[in-house]
Amino acid sequence: MAGIIAGGLLGVLGVPAFGAIHALAIVPIWERLAHGVLFAAPSGALLGWSFVELTRAARAPSTSVLTWGFGLLVWLTLLPSVILANVLRMMGVSAAARDRGDVVAVAMTALAALAFAHHLAVGWKAKVSFAVATCGLLAASAGPIPVINSPRARALFLGVSALWFGAGALLPFCVRFVRRFASVGRRSGVEVPTSVPPVP
Repeated sequence: MAGIIAGGLLGVLGVPAFGAIHALAIVPIWERLAHGVLFAAPSGALLGWSFVELTRAARAPSTSVLTWGFGLLVWLTLLPSVILANVLRMMGVSAAARDRGDVVAVAMTALAALAFAHHLAVGWKAKVSFAVATCGLLAASAGPIPVINSPRARALFLGVSALWFGAGALLPFCVRFVRRFASVGRRSGVEVPTSVPPVP
């Protein structure tokens, strides 16, 4: 639960950060950002859940990939889909073919996620959670960024990449904070004397 809450909060906080990046790289889209919370919060929650599952089942718990490098891991997992989408654009294929390419991109992301998770963790739950989370992030992002379109698109890609790296680095601290806050709440609840009547 701590991972889900921490990831969801980071997803919500990432929306205005993405808005700032988009405004600097391309054009302001502040008026269209509100609905992005509906996608960012569940996507972040899935990533937080996956992070906790990976750390629980990690082959080497102290590895930097599962501390400050989780964002880099997510970025590497999504990189094949970015390459595929932009190669198809360079080839000048039709929009219908690119739509079919999106299905292939999801499959590539899932396979990459399973491969990375298999290297890092044991157990099917951790592996499936990372595949689900990264595919969810790909869907929430409305697909890969067309970096070949313009320098501004490339600037947006770099900004979003930095956002992922930063969120991934913050996620372990946020998970620990949520756990600490929850443990304090539980201790406070236990310490209430049983002789004190409940507040109506």
